[in-house]
Amino acid sequence: LTPILVRHRMASCGGLPLGGTSNARTSCKQPILFMYGSETGTAEGICHDLYSAACDGGYSATIAPLNQHESVGFLEATRVVIVCSTTGDGEPPENARKFVRWLKKKGHPQDLLAGIQYSVLALGDTNYNSFCKAGRTIDEKMQALGATAFQPRGDADEAVGLETVVEPWKAGLWASIPCELPEPSPAEPHNAETEESHANGLPSETAALPSPSRGTWSQQAPILLLHASQTGVAEEVCQDCYRTILAAGYPAVVASLTEFESLHFALARIVIIVCDSASDGKVPSAARKFKRWLNRPANPPTFLSGMHYAVLGLGDQTLADPFCHAPRLVRDKISDLGAKPFIAYAEADAGAGIEDVVEPWKKQLCDALRQLPSDVWEQSTTIPAADPTSPDSSSSSLLSPVNSFSASLSAARNDAMANTPMILETVLPADSPSSSSKLPILFLYGSETGNAEGICHELYAAACSGGYNAKIATLNQYEGAGFLQASVVVIVCSTTGDAEPPENARKFVKWLKKKAHPENILQDMQYSVLALGDTNYAAFCQAGRFIDQKMRDLGATAFHTRGDADEAVGLEAVVEPWKERLWASMPTRALPNPPADHALPPVVTVDPPASPDRGIGESPSPEPV
Repeated sequence: LTPILVRHRMASCGGLPLGGTSNARTSCKQPILFMYGSETGTAEGICHDLYSAACDGGYSATIAPLNQHESVGFLEATRVVIVCSTTGDGEPPENARKFVRWLKKKGHPQDLLAGIQYSVLALGDTNYNSFCKAGRTIDEKMQALGATAFQPRGDADEAVGLETVVEPWKAGLWASIPCELPEPSPAEPHNAETEESHANGLPSETAALPSPSRGTWSQQAPILLLHASQTGVAEEVCQDCYRTILAAGYPAVVASLTEFESLHFALARIVIIVCDSASDGKVPSAARKFKRWLNRPANPPTFLSGMHYAVLGLGDQTLADPFCHAPRLVRDKISDLGAKPFIAYAEADAGAGIEDVVEPWKKQLCDALRQLPSDVWEQSTTIPAADPTSPDSSSSSLLSPVNSFSASLSAARNDAMANTPMILETVLPADSPSSSSKLPILFLYGSETGNAEGICHELYAAACSGGYNAKIATLNQYEGAGFLQASVVVIVCSTTGDAEPPENARKFVKWLKKKAHPENILQDMQYSVLALGDTNYAAFCQAGRFIDQKMRDLGATAFHTRGDADEAVGLEAVVEPWKERLWASMPTRALPNPPADHALPPVVTVDPPASPDRGIGESPSPEPV
């Protein structure tokens, strides 16, 4: 879940949890631009520490991922600080690759970055090849394009401890950046509102608009614009709406619909969604995880009752049947959960030309925003209504399985400052007939589009309803979820089109690859893996197969054959049989002793595959991992 830049105009500095801009005092200089490329969160954390220190020290500052270099005005910046890690394969992190590709373009003039002073902190691990390659590439390319390093690059090694380089580098950074911020004149006290309106050059009529842009994320409600685009058109239209709204003086955030969790969609007061449909009429990949989230049974009917929304659907009647299926589904589900439209839903047909619908709809946006009640602009201090059947979260450590599951989902929604999914856990009462003295079943997932996450949550919900002690988390959260202490582990993991594990599984895979592990580190663990892939791409199910093999190598025992599900022919052809066999194969030491009237998850007896070493859905001769 990648944080994005929150475009707030602020009169005072405040650390923004998702990225942002501070303007602690008036300055004749451009703000310091802090940018990061982070795979596991370490580089992002260091960069946020630097940003917070800059705010506390009175600097004007901006922070964002490297991929957002265009939207944060990288080319206009005068002083840039970059913290970037390198993946185990020597590649830049996912949220830095677009920036690195841009730096490598051959058409740039040699003096493109001549006005920028910068410094780079590179993070790496000497246990892997290409130590600090991403940070070094950025440093070299920026110098080649005319930028000037005001502080030498730091290369920090995780193998010996990052802090041995990071701390001295940080101290040298502040020593190298002179404080050039003039104090406000006593005779002319600082007036942030007046200065801002002049600086932005906004038209006079915007003075009558609501002023939600004052304050921090926790105090005011920015407009959330989300796009789900199969061809890029929906993204382009959404970005255009975003620019229109900014020009009218409103604070706004724009992102892919895949980022809805990191932006705390459930807490948003004003949401604009531009969505198209795939050529086959199905939901675009960027909206699939969102669709699953909307369809979760734990969502109460009033879940989004504090939200005002607008949806613009894009489609092509000559290609997709039904027309605009995806945006209609999004509109209907949001409405079913209590959200209220503030502008009429519209559909644009690419076959006939979208401009006739899109342009009038965009013009209506600002008029509709002006007509919203003033209380809508106040950031909600209350959490969306939880499931009324859920007990109070303060006593949720000993809950019935069903209510514990609902309460856990509610707690995850309420954790509005978290940048990663919450680890959910169901613990049965100690005196329950269904209680077990064993560690809970640990469900872990690595998911790029939401499919693996959705399947894993379904398994977790079934376990909770069936009386199991259970816990669920992303693979990257393996340490916090107690992976090494778990006795039974179920993993669902997809593989990206580049044959890489998903971003929320890469830290775990990197850990598995380490050479220093004892051969029997996982000898007390029983596990099973469901791998998702697509035979249209090379290295089908490589991430899941690799996890399966490495866990065996480290001493774990597979209690259930791996499943290899192919999206090209339909995941369910493998997923459903694999799930049935999972419950039939579950180790007895993790099974509860349920009362006679308590139904366990369905147990189906299915003959095992001919070869115990071959996964369900796997071809006789799979490609090597």
